[in-house]
Amino acid sequence: MSAMRVSLDVSAVPPRPAGAGRYTLELLKALDARNDLELSVLARHGTAGMLKETAPRSSIVEIVPASRPLRLAYE
Repeated sequence: MSAMRVSLDVSAVPPRPAGAGRYTLELLKALDARNDLELSVLARHGTAGMLKETAPRSSIVEIVPASRPLRLAYE
């Protein structure tokens, strides 16, 4: 059986996460640990390094603009 493909958008997680941002990173860590998933992480430009520490097995896709106005337009 092939792995289920899952995408997780973490673009709203701030540089110093708390509350929902911390929850999102813990969810990312838990999903990354699963062997039955192929996880793609949609992230802001410039955040792949931090995310690779949290989810080393996942594919990090820096697709979301870093600046807030552009990010809002993207959404």
